[in-house]
Amino acid sequence: MIKILLAGVLTLGLYADTLENHQYHCTHATTTGCYDLGLKYELGTGVEKDFEKAVELYRKSCDGGDMYGCSALGIMYTYGKGVEKDIPKATKFFTQACDAKNSRGCYNLAVFYDEGKGVEKNFAMAEKLYNIACDDNYAVGCYNLGVSYDKGTKVAKDATKAVAFYTKACEHGENKGCFNLALMYDDAEGVKQDLAKAIKWYEKACNAEDKEGCFNLALIYEGGRGIKKDPTKTSVLYGKACKSGFAKGCFNLALMYDNGLGIPKNATKAREFYVKACDKGYAIGCFNLGYIYDNGENVKHDPDKAFAYYKKAYEGGYLEVCSTLGAMYQNGEGVQQDIHKAKELYKKDCDAKNGLGCFNLGLLYSYGTGVEKNLLTAKNLYLKACELKNAMGCFNMGIVYTYGQAVPKDLQKAKEFFKKACEGQYADGCKNYEALDKR
Repeated sequence: MIKILLAGVLTLGLYADTLENHQYHCTHATTTGCYDLGLKYELGTGVEKDFEKAVELYRKSCDGGDMYGCSALGIMYTYGKGVEKDIPKATKFFTQACDAKNSRGCYNLAVFYDEGKGVEKNFAMAEKLYNIACDDNYAVGCYNLGVSYDKGTKVAKDATKAVAFYTKACEHGENKGCFNLALMYDDAEGVKQDLAKAIKWYEKACNAEDKEGCFNLALIYEGGRGIKKDPTKTSVLYGKACKSGFAKGCFNLALMYDNGLGIPKNATKAREFYVKACDKGYAIGCFNLGYIYDNGENVKHDPDKAFAYYKKAYEGGYLEVCSTLGAMYQNGEGVQQDIHKAKELYKKDCDAKNGLGCFNLGLLYSYGTGVEKNLLTAKNLYLKACELKNAMGCFNMGIVYTYGQAVPKDLQKAKEFFKKACEGQYADGCKNYEALDKR
């Protein structure tokens, strides 16, 4: 959860925000005008982005005694924007700004001591500098102190101090301070669980466009924890999280539309939000889209789209799709047939302790599909599938013992495996168990 970043530049807003005003004040009035003008060139606001010009103006601002200019110069040297990257020079400018009581300079210097960047790592010094920044209401300085006391990674854990620093960070605009404060009360991390306080701080985080704050608040309204269940509010909050780029918010909203969870079912909206989740890298969203096109759920059956989404889910790390994808390769559905690739995916699924993968791999060996036929290997794979609660694996073990495939024929064992298949809701297992039980 820790978020230690170099502070970016900040518009002071002392003059009307026009290029002409900044140019005039830089030339005729104050060096603050040069800083504001430099900011425009750095960000490309109203002018073409020009880092070198920004550096020139920040330097003029710094030389004229504006410490925001000095701190901004430090950032440019830190990242090599408009100048060659030079950490010692960055340290010099941050120190100059901090010595002049500029909270931004102190914060950035604190980060250097915290990370050992250009100076010897020294958290005691970093803590001192974060405190200077925090005392001047520089929110991210308070936030980093809150993280330190919350997690206890660099100082002794102290929930009381963490709450105090997160509160100050939140009140001065650092939404992650609001979010972490909510988490502490939600999860009882060093404080007594207080869902009313958790909701209060999640709301503050969410209102400040914190996507995780919106998402966690949605979970509370969805589950009715400490508050009345509210599906409409839940959907709005998931939507807000999604709009802010939180993929799981998109996915959960898609689930609500897909299954009619407190809101009217809407297959079109469900697909829309699954697409958003998938595009943002949430692999299960891709899988659900694959399933929709594979099974023609409120869309035309489309093996090509199904395969593309399943593949994207797999590439995104959702390994539960391996057997589904393997079957498409085996059958040439949505992709050119490739038994070797199918076998590779079934094996990966089996190695990940998914019984379906072991079962499908066993079938390849049973019939010699793309591999040399080997009934003993098939039997071992069916057994593994059954042990992993795959009912079809248990059923095939029953067949193995019924007909003595690579093992001595044993109807008692066959019956035991058919019973397991039946208990796993595999209807043919029940039929075969009953048939053997009557003998």
